[in-house]
Amino acid sequence: MVCLASVAAEPKEVVDPRREYLVRSWSKEHGLADDRVVALLQTHDGYLWIASPYGLVRFDGITFAKFTRGTRADMPADDCRALAEDGDGNLWVGTSEGLLRWDGTRFTNLTVEKGWGKGPVISLAPSAAGGVWVSTSDGVRHGSPHSDRPEGISDVAPVWMMAEGAGGTLWMASDNLLRRDPLTKESRAFPVLERDSGWVAKCVLPMADDEVSVLAVTGGVKEACIASFRGDAWGKVIPIPWGDIFFSRNAWIVRDRQGRVWVPHGSRGLLRLQEGKWQPVGPPWMANEDFALCAMEDREGNLWIGTEQSGLHCLTPKRLVSISSSNGLAHDQVRSVWPALEGGIWAATDKGVSRVNPQGVVLTNWTAIGGCVLEKTKVVAESPGRVLWIGRSLDHLGFANGVVEQHRYPRPPNELPGDESGTGFNKVRCFLPARDGSLWIGVPRGLHRVAGKEDRFYTIADGLGADDVRALVETRDGTVWVGTAGGGLSRFTRDPAKPFVTLRRADGLSRDTVWALHEDSAGALWAGTDGGLNRIRNGTIATFDSRQGLPADGVNVIVEDDFGALWIGHDRGLYRVKRADLDAVALGRTKRAHCVPFGVADGMVVAECNGQTATPAACRTADGRLWFATPKGIVLVDPKSLQEDEVPPAVVIEKVIADETVLRGDESVPGIGAGQGAPIRIGPGHARYLEFRYTANTFVASEAARFRVRLEGYEDTWHDVGNRRLVQYVGLPPGRYRFHVTAGNHHDVWNETGATLSFELEPYLYQTVGFWFGTGSLVAVALAGLARWRFQTVRRKARAHERALLARTLHDHLGADLASFQSLAELARRAIPPANTCNACPRRPVVRAARCGTPSSPWAPGRPPSWDCARVSPSSRATCWPRPGFDAGSTGLCPCPRSISTRTRRSSSTSPRRKRSPTLPDTRAPAPAPSRSWSPIRSFRLPLPTMARVWNPRRRRPWSPRRHLPAGETD
Repeated sequence: MVCLASVAAEPKEVVDPRREYLVRSWSKEHGLADDRVVALLQTHDGYLWIASPYGLVRFDGITFAKFTRGTRADMPADDCRALAEDGDGNLWVGTSEGLLRWDGTRFTNLTVEKGWGKGPVISLAPSAAGGVWVSTSDGVRHGSPHSDRPEGISDVAPVWMMAEGAGGTLWMASDNLLRRDPLTKESRAFPVLERDSGWVAKCVLPMADDEVSVLAVTGGVKEACIASFRGDAWGKVIPIPWGDIFFSRNAWIVRDRQGRVWVPHGSRGLLRLQEGKWQPVGPPWMANEDFALCAMEDREGNLWIGTEQSGLHCLTPKRLVSISSSNGLAHDQVRSVWPALEGGIWAATDKGVSRVNPQGVVLTNWTAIGGCVLEKTKVVAESPGRVLWIGRSLDHLGFANGVVEQHRYPRPPNELPGDESGTGFNKVRCFLPARDGSLWIGVPRGLHRVAGKEDRFYTIADGLGADDVRALVETRDGTVWVGTAGGGLSRFTRDPAKPFVTLRRADGLSRDTVWALHEDSAGALWAGTDGGLNRIRNGTIATFDSRQGLPADGVNVIVEDDFGALWIGHDRGLYRVKRADLDAVALGRTKRAHCVPFGVADGMVVAECNGQTATPAACRTADGRLWFATPKGIVLVDPKSLQEDEVPPAVVIEKVIADETVLRGDESVPGIGAGQGAPIRIGPGHARYLEFRYTANTFVASEAARFRVRLEGYEDTWHDVGNRRLVQYVGLPPGRYRFHVTAGNHHDVWNETGATLSFELEPYLYQTVGFWFGTGSLVAVALAGLARWRFQTVRRKARAHERALLARTLHDHLGADLASFQSLAELARRAIPPANTCNACPRRPVVRAARCGTPSSPWAPGRPPSWDCARVSPSSRATCWPRPGFDAGSTGLCPCPRSISTRTRRSSSTSPRRKRSPTLPDTRAPAPAPSRSWSPIRSFRLPLPTMARVWNPRRRRPWSPRRHLPAGETD
């Protein structure tokens, strides 16, 4: 709530906004639709929307996206005049031709035919019940995001500005102050201040407890005031000086998070009401005769101002206050600072010594003292006895009670007269007024201690780590620690035999060059080197560098605030880290410490802290403020104002592109439809190349925002992509994925929730599970059939092979048996002469007499039928010739003596006779039929197993069937 006073003093001093704010400006050259900005709004997703007569613009801190009639077919007019957002996230845009509603993908034109008023939209106000209140030239209407027609109509007109207060009460600034009750839905008018006083309400600002502040002006716009209204009566009135504020231009009133009220002040800039007093704030724009047409404060505390001619301006409160020569400092190059006993600090510059009060105002500058010109002042210190010590390049001075004492160090013995090469010996690096009253002075060639009449100089010969002394500190127990360049860290022991004990890199220090020393509230000693930060506690050294999360390895200054955090300055800026985080890293609980960096975006003129050659370059005063020496002045930090939680940046997925096809967003306007909507389904083969574009809506050092991305379903780890605002994936397999992006601002405050977008890559038919299941089933069936066929084939072949083997075996055995039988038959035939065979013949052929008359027989027709045996050539066969006087018909056998026994044996045989061939007819006398003779083949009958043993090659001689011969007769 703003503290209102009845009288406001006339402002005298104009506040330079560049002292308290970081001012940034944008115009049409940077991407605005026009340099005239008439309305501003920040939506729930963090975007800043800018209304102008030539279109609507959306800004994320880096990129401007234009919405104009030329780029969008669903936008009927470019002249945008009012902006509002409802509870559902819809953006309502009032134009000169009506009302538009933007749902994130398209504009809906709400026309007169749908029940909306005629003419341009004057103002818009969000409603807590949903939707917005719309004021036009013919009344006030309530619009719902779920309907294209208004829900209620009011005849109150015209209404310049509306705002909902506590309990849903609608306040309207018209000729009178109007209040609409949410229950009765009735409006009541309250004349401004007095009835018929000529005051007109221009703006309303709802406060707490059903109170409202009203910005009112007189009819002639010669006077203006802010009046409070509560209940049914007017309260305090604060007149606004210099009434020529508004003319015919827009009027507005804004309250920031610190409770200060801002109003326009014509071409003179702005007016800020703070603690009941008006403070003119000079115009942050450079154009003359320019006016502020609108203003708003975003969620990060930035004050945005839209002007009539110079575009858009942003006033970012400086977290760090810079004090330079433009603020009265003796010189911008500040070497060291020291807390003053009376408050504030002493600053040593290249042009003298400056005294600065606790508020950062320069009180005095000393360029000379006691006849000594303070040129090239390196260090300054104030001892408890109120003695000011000033170190220069040639000597050091002591100033107390108006008396100046000068101490010059002797030149080196090898320095020639007039030679200034030895002046480096006289440079004072640091002062340390000890609690025992002694003064320690560090110079490039040793350590000087002055204690009353005692004057002692220590060098490397006395055990000092190195002669070049860079830093000094005295701990609570009275121990003096000395940081050297290249010699490590030395501790003064007060032992005459061994005055110093030195810790080096071999003992655990990160480096041997120590630039800064500090003892924290817990009693630990911190040493900053050119290679990292070191903590020395209980004889143990713990080191920290960029691998543990520090922004830089080099440490120029170390100072502690009242909240347990160390502020460390280095060559590229300043950062804050909590001691608890560093302790956790030292104990191995975490791997990295959380550091909050500060730089130009926070108010530093240059992101660099001095140190190294002159210390201390930072200090803390009794009020808890921190002071840092930089090449561009002094940086003042109030840690109390920085303890409030910062707002993490809003993260939005603006566009999704698959194979040059925009799936979410628009080619001309990035970000259309982006966000956390329904999952995207991408057809097969349409996402060989997938690109995501995202942003973080932060307006403080937007370019320093960092992002982490992860594609769930494809990877499990986060990827830190720095400040890149797009990521690409190539050749993703089909499946369901969820793209997740988080962002952090320049102070490393992260939005861990971030933004997500689910999508599905549909597979080809051959990539589906069903296809592979069916194909696998078919393959399995085919393989089973093939296996069965193969098994049957192998089995059939095995059977055929078995049969062939058996047949071959039987054939071989049977052939062998038949051959054996043939051989036996031949042996039998030879052994037993057949019938009608002459035993006297040399070869004893078996020839029947009946064949003697055949054509094949050499029988000569006409011979006498007598038997005779003779050899006939060339067949070598014996032919039976009938003998004269022998009756062949009676026996039909040759009358050889040996044949008689044969005839007798064959005649007595019971074996069947061999079939004989037919004989030729005999013309003389029919020959008697021969008697059947015995044949061994016909009588030989053995089973197959027995036949297999007919011929056994292992037997000594072939076995032959037993012949049935008469007793005493052999073959």
